[in-house]
Amino acid sequence: MRTKIYVPYKRQSKLNQLKDYIEIKLNRLNYEILNFVKIAQRKWKGNTYMGLLTESGLMKVAEFEKVSFDQFVQDWEKQMVRYPEESIYGGLKLPYRKTADSAGHDFISPADITIRPGDARVIPTGIRCKIEKGWVLLVFIRSSLGIKAQARIGNGTGVIDGDYYHADNEGHIFIKVENHGNEPLKLKKGDAFAQGVFLPYGVADKEAVTTKRTGGIGSTGK
Repeated sequence: MRTKIYVPYKRQSKLNQLKDYIEIKLNRLNYEILNFVKIAQRKWKGNTYMGLLTESGLMKVAEFEKVSFDQFVQDWEKQMVRYPEESIYGGLKLPYRKTADSAGHDFISPADITIRPGDARVIPTGIRCKIEKGWVLLVFIRSSLGIKAQARIGNGTGVIDGDYYHADNEGHIFIKVENHGNEPLKLKKGDAFAQGVFLPYGVADKEAVTTKRTGGIGSTGK
């Protein structure tokens, strides 16, 4: 009677080969990722590095900026009547996220603003936004104001297209806030009153749209 002899080293050898194969593939993938990042950094050197991952692992698709002082003064006088002090413009804060996993970027009130019950105010934020192609910025009221003070965005949800950045008014973002509550809505300078969320979008056009925006808010509806 023959005794069967098992030789485990052959199976171990195949396992080692698989490990080596996986290691080679991972090293190759790591090299390609690093190479892509280097090429992208050279390509976008001096710009905003849009499309690259941030340190938090999220994709950078936009960048907030302040409009010029002259543009802010012009728009503020139209909406808020009184001439703004330079301290208002100097105190403007770019929208920001409060926590690592927040989707909303908080828009900050540039001054003390009171909205009476049943009334509305168009607030010049002093902010513009450069948005990567294929993305859109949606603006909502802060959930706390919507629930506690019954505040609403005038048009439901603000839609900021990428080409609004190149509008005649420098892409200045205005946010209309309505007070549907029974008490005056008091926004203090520095209060977060709205939040912007970036979302990707698709289109249904069969042909390329070549029309360029030149006007500000509502110009595409003419």
